[in-house]
Amino acid sequence: MTLNRKGKTVRNLAFCVLLGVLLHALMGFPPCTVRAMCRQFQASRLLAGEIEPLHVRHERYGYSGDWVYRVRTFILAKSGETYASFLYSRNLLQNEIDYHYTPKIEQNALCAAWNGTIYAAGPFAEADSAILEIEAELRNRDKVLKSKTFTIAGERLENEVFGFPYSLDMLGGGLSGWAPEDLPDELSLYNIARLWYGDYWDEDGGHGIRHADLPCVLTLYDGSGRELERYDLSIDNYEIFFS
Repeated sequence: MTLNRKGKTVRNLAFCVLLGVLLHALMGFPPCTVRAMCRQFQASRLLAGEIEPLHVRHERYGYSGDWVYRVRTFILAKSGETYASFLYSRNLLQNEIDYHYTPKIEQNALCAAWNGTIYAAGPFAEADSAILEIEAELRNRDKVLKSKTFTIAGERLENEVFGFPYSLDMLGGGLSGWAPEDLPDELSLYNIARLWYGDYWDEDGGHGIRHADLPCVLTLYDGSGRELERYDLSIDNYEIFFS
């Protein structure tokens, strides 16, 4: 039987659809939508109840030699009173959890940072504004050499999410070899998260950065400026400088 032009078009379209389904299956059925990413994350973490996205941020990026942009999707989600943050990375048909960002799961409220913004998620619907205070400490073993508190005003992003922006400007390499206690006091949060927590081990300036939880105090206010509630949270310094 000879197909006419319309029949050939339908046949070719059906073949393309079948090929796409087969490729999708061979890649392990990567999630194509934000809700599918949430369901996959929920299953991988054995979270009870339905998980729903609260805030989503997409960002295109590429490496040298790439001929197509990759897309990272940062998601804040909620399941009951459990809040989570996680990152997906998509390259063409492949889309999977990006473990360069460590997923976070917290009860009642969550503080997480990614790429220039600290996010606070929780039951904040009645709040009109929010202030976040982050405390960093420079320690020599058990001794505190310096401390600094950063106060950032929040911007409502969603009904249950506030965002607190911070600068991603990195200091030049001239300071990377300094002893942390000799660094200037006027460092930004981004640079303190790197330089105050560095462990130097060789004469060439090579160093590693240790993980540390920075205490955060989130204060919510109503429209008249009256304080509603305070939350004691924390954030890993790696979240602040690694994006």
